[in-house]
Amino acid sequence: MQLTGSPGVMKMKGLALILIICFASIALADDFKTIDGKEYKNVTVSRVEPDGIVLITKSGISKVYFTELPKEVRARFNYDPEKAAAYSAEQNANLELLGKQQEEARQKLTKERARYWSEHPTPKPRRIFSNGMELAPSEIDQLNLTEIHKNMNGEMVSGIAADGVTVGQG
Repeated sequence: MQLTGSPGVMKMKGLALILIICFASIALADDFKTIDGKEYKNVTVSRVEPDGIVLITKSGISKVYFTELPKEVRARFNYDPEKAAAYSAEQNANLELLGKQQEEARQKLTKERARYWSEHPTPKPRRIFSNGMELAPSEIDQLNLTEIHKNMNGEMVSGIAADGVTVGQG
């Protein structure tokens, strides 16, 4: 009878693997001190990049460049200044390209908005009076106030004209 393939043994192996990973991450916690004196205590190295290391700390994630670290730490992580320079140049070029793409997208959106609003102009404000007459401000300026405030039967009604003047019964 073979026990290695049974469900109980598989669960135990899985649990053991999880425990090993958890303890390994605790065991790999490290302390780093930059050449200018800044300390990173009880950190985990998340990844090593050609120009620096990414650290996970209690307060978050930080990238520390090899140029900020002592020679011993640089040697430990196989720092190569030429590779670091090439990697940094590539990252900067990618960021510059992304910035250009974002600017082009902003300009395109601005043009699209301008085109849309030129084809769909904003409606002019209108005022509806108590007699049902609807006029734009430019039309109101051209009319005599007495014309605006006549009702459907031609009788004067009270109301407020566009300039805020109250018109009484006539």
